[in-house]
Amino acid sequence: MDRDRGRALVVMIGLVVVAALAAVPVAGASSAKHKPTKAKDRAYELEFTGTGTWSSDYVEAVEGANQCENATDTVHEGDQLSWDVKYLLTVPAKGNPVLSPKGTYFKAAKTSWTQTSTVAPSGCLGGNQDCSGDLNPATAGDPPVQGWDERPEATIDFEKRTVDLFVNSVLDWVVSNPTGSSSCSVYAHYHSALEPFALAKQIEATTLTVAHAMTAIVTIPRAKLGGGSYVKKVNALSGQLPPQSCQPYEPDSISCSEKLSWNGKLEFKPSG
Repeated sequence: MDRDRGRALVVMIGLVVVAALAAVPVAGASSAKHKPTKAKDRAYELEFTGTGTWSSDYVEAVEGANQCENATDTVHEGDQLSWDVKYLLTVPAKGNPVLSPKGTYFKAAKTSWTQTSTVAPSGCLGGNQDCSGDLNPATAGDPPVQGWDERPEATIDFEKRTVDLFVNSVLDWVVSNPTGSSSCSVYAHYHSALEPFALAKQIEATTLTVAHAMTAIVTIPRAKLGGGSYVKKVNALSGQLPPQSCQPYEPDSISCSEKLSWNGKLEFKPSG
């Protein structure tokens, strides 16, 4: 009997020890339950770069006398475009805000402007001219009109899963440093390129402006702006571009055609 009691006592002590060990917290068990990380807003830099071309040809009837009574002036413009504009924005961790950051211009390379004017019969309207120069995005330093001081803008609409973007590249193109024929000097101040399209808003009520035609309109997944870099290729949409015929806003023209094309990229880079 004493032997049986001893065995029972050993078993009982063992059970107590096991129960006690089970009650001791396992090291690191509490640390395994992490608190959820709070999502943070993220600072981004959005850079819009691109290149494009412009060409226009229009024939105008010009007033004259004698041999110049039925004179015409054939004008051709051909431009090489490039731009680089940067925006700073904050991508919200949650919520659906609409942001409207203003852009900053950076000097774009490989831009050029040419315009030729050929008069027939020869010698009418002061003769032919052949001009060339540089192009700059319109700024306070290169204004299309005196006192102009505007900046490009981006409208960024955050939806639940997507982001809608309307991003200006330039608001206007301004000719600088014109050279060529003696009469080319008239283009030295406040002269817009992309004519006659650039003048359309002055002649008739229209939403087709240079700024609108050169705006990137695109939708991207919101998840792409979660902290890493992201690049989206963009190009002009057909509904943004000027019509092939420019006679509606070139009323004195006998014929008028024009073409704008461009492509570029929107590059998002974390900045904070």
